[in-house]
Amino acid sequence: MAIVKRGNVWQVQVRVGKDPTTGRWIRRSATCDTKREAEEAERRLLYEADGNRRRWVEQSAITLEAFFEDWHARASTRLRPGSAELYGRLIRQHVLPVLGGMRLADVSPRHVQGLLDRLGPCRRTEQVRTVLRVMLARAVDLGQVAANAADRSEAPARTVPKRESFTLTEAQAVLHEARNLRLRHLFALALWTGLRRGELCGLRWEDVCWDQPSVTVRRQIVRVHGRPVLQERTKTEAGARTVPLIAQAQDALRAQRAMIAEEKLRGDLAEAPWVFPKLDGNHYDPDNVTGEFHRMGKRAGVVKPLHALRHTTASILLGAGVEPALAAKIMGHASLAVFYATYADLLAPAAQDAARQVERFLDGALGNPEGAAKERGRGRPRG
Repeated sequence: MAIVKRGNVWQVQVRVGKDPTTGRWIRRSATCDTKREAEEAERRLLYEADGNRRRWVEQSAITLEAFFEDWHARASTRLRPGSAELYGRLIRQHVLPVLGGMRLADVSPRHVQGLLDRLGPCRRTEQVRTVLRVMLARAVDLGQVAANAADRSEAPARTVPKRESFTLTEAQAVLHEARNLRLRHLFALALWTGLRRGELCGLRWEDVCWDQPSVTVRRQIVRVHGRPVLQERTKTEAGARTVPLIAQAQDALRAQRAMIAEEKLRGDLAEAPWVFPKLDGNHYDPDNVTGEFHRMGKRAGVVKPLHALRHTTASILLGAGVEPALAAKIMGHASLAVFYATYADLLAPAAQDAARQVERFLDGALGNPEGAAKERGRGRPRG
């Protein structure tokens, strides 16, 4: 839905459904002289669209809970195991106790909004709304509801906490504290590559290239129903990537390889394909890795989450002048927009540098005396 002023008129456009043949959205529009008339036209178009949909909506007594169970069973065959488990847990814990017994066709935007308001402003609420929108969109496609009730709801606004990262001094202190742990090289590789914990746990020696130093991320370990499970896919399509190895990362991998060779020689370690295996040859549970890192951080006096190492990697990349597009690819983000949204605070210094470059360019192009740019915009009043 959108109301936009174009010149002296107001244009309104609404989606009224999807073409059953092409799957494309069908839109209706109107042009009005005033914004108030446009708002009235929008309400009228939506009302007419709902009426048209109700003509072919199936009159069924199916409940939201029954529809969810059927939808989730089908969707789970296409979803990653971790995603399927998360979707099921969110709906069963937070939605079904409140709305599960209602007829699916009776669930309104007011009901969904009330549920979200009770959950409060947090990431979990946003996740619940996202899953509901996906599920109810399928119900619309099947003709079991006239409109997607979650589309007209909104999650309560929340303050997103600033992502934590380590200073290089803190990172060195943590790695020094880890010097006697079996996972010490995993923590070092996390810092120097930005790999996620599940990606590190799922890394195999066949993924390491020594000729052109790099690691290829192909899989990850995720937790499903409280247990670690190997997933032969990454978090996103962009997550499958090749990450170049700087000298520090290569050193960590060589040290890990030497440690494994010693353990095998002593007979302490079973044969395993993993870069970071447990002594029994199995891969690590990501939650256990996180727990070990937390305990080590407390001993080092630097209590920050394991994921902060990944944020530190982004800081190092951007601080070294790596282009954001390349940094996003190395970090495995789905798009440059996601990278910008995630690390906006780290990009602020780069924006200031860009402003200084523009100043220097304009000074040269306009023939201003050399150094004039430095006198401008530094927060110093001119006398």
